Amino acid sequence: MKKVLFIGLIFAILFFAGCTGPLEPMPLEKTGKLSLSITDKKVVGLEKLNVTISSVEVHAVLREQGLIADENSDENAGENGAENSGWILFSSEERTFDLMALDSTQGLKELLGEKELSAGKYTQIRLMVKEVKAVINGEEVNVEVPSEKLKIVSNFEIKENQTTELIIDFSPESVIQSGNGYKLKPVIKLLTEKEFKERNTNQNANCAKETERFSKVYTEDYPSECCEGLTEWDSGFDTRISIAGNCYETGLESGNPVGTCINCGNGTCDEREDSCNCPADCSEAEYSDYPTLDDFCSSQFSATIISHCGQLPETDELCALAETCP
Repeated sequence: MKKVLFIGLIFAILFFAGCTGPLEPMPLEKTGKLSLSITDKKVVGLEKLNVTISSVEVHAVLREQGLIADENSDENAGENGAENSGWILFSSEERTFDLMALDSTQGLKELLGEKELSAGKYTQIRLMVKEVKAVINGEEVNVEVPSEKLKIVSNFEIKENQTTELIIDFSPESVIQSGNGYKLKPVIKLLTEKEFKERNTNQNANCAKETERFSKVYTEDYPSECCEGLTEWDSGFDTRISIAGNCYETGLESGNPVGTCINCGNGTCDEREDSCNCPADCSEAEYSDYPTLDDFCSSQFSATIISHCGQLPETDELCALAETCP
């Protein structure tokens, strides 16, 4: 009997040893460094543009980086639940940048932060903006930031034991007049260090490239035309807004003789394009200033429009829409 029990014990030990296998050390995480800087370009009449950033987040491609177990965790979910999964805090240091002092034409930029991140692919950067103040023609004004955040959708990769240098390039002409105030319309491009240097080298080219500005008045500050194949959009005079894929006249006055070059007609709704200036590429509601009617109705701008209704016939269509707001 004892012999049978002894043999059974041996088989049990061998069985469990085979199931569990040898203990192996956990693999070390592969990391690389991300370095983020900020730059801009001066605009006539805009003397200061102070943007206070309270935090910065980056969005990782979870599945490709083997982080599925954390995909719906509270830590990654953030304020909006599962839809925020994959967001990683890059910096929580509150800093204020005067974008008008960071002129990319002079090769100027300022470091936003550096951090070690898991090696792999990333798709977005999100800036949480506390406040924006501008000095326009000598007057300090508050600038509204919709949802108090700016999102840059651009793929980049963090490589193991390497530093990835990226430059967040703001477009200051995104400061637009909205009723009695101003709004910061997010127009941001993510550049590699190489792209930043090439753009700086080509600043004095005879034509303006995509998303760059041109002017037939301020020819000493800007190229007088867009490069071949691009569309000249008179953004300095365009005060239209897009709501749920449709374009509406606001009747607001604007007289900045500086335009923007866009690549309308290529089948993609690129940066600076929307339902108004390029309906051929941007007919879907997600590319509008206000993706839904509720977004428009909940904004201060809807009340501003209603207060101006009846003054200009070209705003009748927008006024009729605004009057449907609860």
